[in-house]
Amino acid sequence: MKTKRTIAIILLAGLVLAICYSLYFRITPTVDADAYDAIATNLVNGNGYVENAELPVVEDSAIGRVGPGYQFFLFIIYKIFGHHFEIVWIIQALLHTFSAGLLFLISRKIFSEGGQWIGIAAAALYVFFIDVLQMSAMIMTESLFLFLSVLSIYFFVNFFQNATTKNSIYLGLSIALCILTRPTALLLLGVFVVFAISKRYFLQAVILVACFVAVVGPWTLRNYLVFDRFIMTTAAGGYDIWVGNNLEANGELDPSPQITAYLEKYGVESADEEGIKKVKEFALNHPVQFIKLQLIKTSIYFSFARPSAFWFHLSGASKMLTIVASSLFSFIVFIFGFAGIWLLWKSKEKIYRWLLLLTLTAPAAVIPIIVETRYRFPIYPLLSVFGAYAMYEIYKNWKLNPDKDALYLKIKAVAVSALIIIGNTAFDVWRNIEVVKDKLG
Repeated sequence: MKTKRTIAIILLAGLVLAICYSLYFRITPTVDADAYDAIATNLVNGNGYVENAELPVVEDSAIGRVGPGYQFFLFIIYKIFGHHFEIVWIIQALLHTFSAGLLFLISRKIFSEGGQWIGIAAAALYVFFIDVLQMSAMIMTESLFLFLSVLSIYFFVNFFQNATTKNSIYLGLSIALCILTRPTALLLLGVFVVFAISKRYFLQAVILVACFVAVVGPWTLRNYLVFDRFIMTTAAGGYDIWVGNNLEANGELDPSPQITAYLEKYGVESADEEGIKKVKEFALNHPVQFIKLQLIKTSIYFSFARPSAFWFHLSGASKMLTIVASSLFSFIVFIFGFAGIWLLWKSKEKIYRWLLLLTLTAPAAVIPIIVETRYRFPIYPLLSVFGAYAMYEIYKNWKLNPDKDALYLKIKAVAVSALIIIGNTAFDVWRNIEVVKDKLG
């Protein structure tokens, strides 16, 4: 009863905070958010999947936006409740809270000792993390994507423990919807299929792929009929990978004048094709520079000097508070998360290694493309679980079951993780001092 009350209070507080944040700042959609809103509005009005209803579909830029899962999510809300951002914010706050609740359930399932308290800590780390909390107040794909990612991981844990046909269908549908929202989730599906095949769950592996084809396939077919070429979900990938991989690239969303000019002249669909071609040429003709860029992007990804505080709605005290909270929370999640991974690596429970592999898909999906602070959000859910585990283990050997040798080993894991993260952040600050100063306000 005590743990139930505690998790209920944490989740309720997280929900209230997310809703209050949304209603206080009332963030007006701009850039990507404005585009998602326009597409959903056009869908409601019967104009089709377009940003600008006055342009032909092939000339419209909607196919260059990540999606279409989030846009159809907005379409359903607008169709039922009307065009009210407040309803979207409340629903997204609920999704944010549900994600934290799922982390509690995941922890309780995978940890035989202290699972409930690890789950409470994981849920608290996630639900109060300002970086992901503030996304529920925006018209952005991350809120839906993070929920579907965590939901897929929850269904994977169920599938790992009981590989029934029903569980494979739940897993297949959740990850397919996740991919329809952001295609980077393809790596998660890859891990799920590899796991099923490695266990000789061949029927379940077929079900996973069939769910993906059933959910994503119709949209891919629509794109082929409209653009006369294969576009699985969106044409944003080629442009993004081109921005992050060229001789003038810094690894972030900072397109060169050449790329910007090409995009303005030929449009997003053409930039998608051209980008893939240019990156292949760059990797073949400048392999050292290409590899160097991947290392730079890896450093940026794991730097806690990249707070999610650059949003235009923040200024003064609210911006400073967000900067401090963002940097502090990312530092805690990174050092304790990696310490937890270290401690669990030698465990006989194989599910931990599969969850580690799922954790690594988050950076693996974006580092080869471009790195921005919000692109690393998918790593936070499982790092919160692993971080909560490391915290619990330290507390256990300090208070519950005192053991100096075991406590030393666990503190050492945290200290080594902290040194690595601090060292990398110092390198990032040294390399990108002007960018970091801008991020820090």
